[in-house]
Amino acid sequence: MRLSPMRALAILLLAVAWLLPASAARAQMLPGFNMLQQEKPKTQDEVDRERETDSAYREAQKKIPNQQQSSDPWGTIREPAKPAAPAKKQAGAKQ
Repeated sequence: MRLSPMRALAILLLAVAWLLPASAARAQMLPGFNMLQQEKPKTQDEVDRERETDSAYREAQKKIPNQQQSSDPWGTIREPAKPAAPAKKQAGAKQ
């Protein structure tokens, strides 16, 4: 029994479509293959250098003054905001 070329192509495509996801899943489970870099334990010099850098950063942060003024560039051009007038009570309204 001989298969027609169209049927043979359909069977081949079906087999590829069935095997392709399985090969991708297998590639994820390869033993001993890890693309993530493992962190090396830090030496005492590196730990000391990190502590010095952190303390210098904290000290520099303390030297920055707190900004109390508004940074509104149009502040001197606008008129100062007027307080809203209190609403008048109506004489005939029940309270």
